[in-house]
Amino acid sequence: TSGGSGVWSKPSGCNHVLVYVTGGGGGVRCNDNQYRGAGGGGGATAIRYIDVSNVSSVNYTYGGGGGYARNGGRGGTGGTSSFGSYCTATGGQGGQTDNPHQGGPGGNASGGDINIPGGGGEMSHGHNREGGGGSSFWHKAGSSHHYYNNQEEITHGQWGSGGGYGYYSQNSFAHNNGNGGAGCVIVFNYT
Repeated sequence: TSGGSGVWSKPSGCNHVLVYVTGGGGGVRCNDNQYRGAGGGGGATAIRYIDVSNVSSVNYTYGGGGGYARNGGRGGTGGTSSFGSYCTATGGQGGQTDNPHQGGPGGNASGGDINIPGGGGEMSHGHNREGGGGSSFWHKAGSSHHYYNNQEEITHGQWGSGGGYGYYSQNSFAHNNGNGGAGCVIVFNYT
């Protein structure tokens, strides 16, 4: 779930790059005793083909995933990812089971040849259904009911997806599995 940054250094012979930039996923909000849950939104993705003939290096950042909220507040918003000033993708927002009662909205992308918004998280008011987090370009987290054979691992956000949720009052540890997944920056080098 942690974000970070670094520097892409152009390898010898490289003239173009194809870059995928994905923001972090939003965190879930869940209530212990009201059967409510709201999944986090997914991070957006910008995809761009870039001429780097006259570039030697580019700074990049990948956003962290938003943390979960339990019984109060909104889940955390995922961090923004970028590849220099070329393209940017914001993270998904966290879910909120109080007013306005919504799964987290997905993030938005800019600067790409293709800009893909993140998917919205799902919201539930009842015990008959638990919902997933918003999807990223790469992944969608699922949902689960109570704690059984580590099923809650499927609610982890990954690769920029929002955290999913379930009704977990019987096992408080399971709330920790609703964090959003960190975003990513993937660079393909071409001669």
